[in-house]
Amino acid sequence: MPSLQEQFGPIDIYVFDQLLRENIAPGMRILDAGCGSGRNLVYLLREGYEIFAIDENPAAVKQTQTLAASLSPTLPTKSFRVERSNPSPSPMPHLTSFSATPSSTSPATTHTSTPCCKASGES
Repeated sequence: MPSLQEQFGPIDIYVFDQLLRENIAPGMRILDAGCGSGRNLVYLLREGYEIFAIDENPAAVKQTQTLAASLSPTLPTKSFRVERSNPSPSPMPHLTSFSATPSSTSPATTHTSTPCCKASGES
């Protein structure tokens, strides 16, 4: 049996928790705002989620494109682009968005147009 590390990659606990709570579920279209190298996308890519990712660092986006090409080769590279994440609600209302990579431009908050990730204390 593969280890959790092998199954999920170096996933942040926040994203892992959302998967366990089924707030990120099969069939969702996912936007990772502030994707970095894509470490939170390993499991989602392997499981066939439709992923979109943005980061302001071109090298990070290139790493995510390479990761996606190896784990989910049918996803178009244009789904991963250089763009500054914005803490306002998703400009693409058909996507579930999350940012699990805190930085000065990418706060660790979740904005969704459909219920995805509950705020702390909600059940």
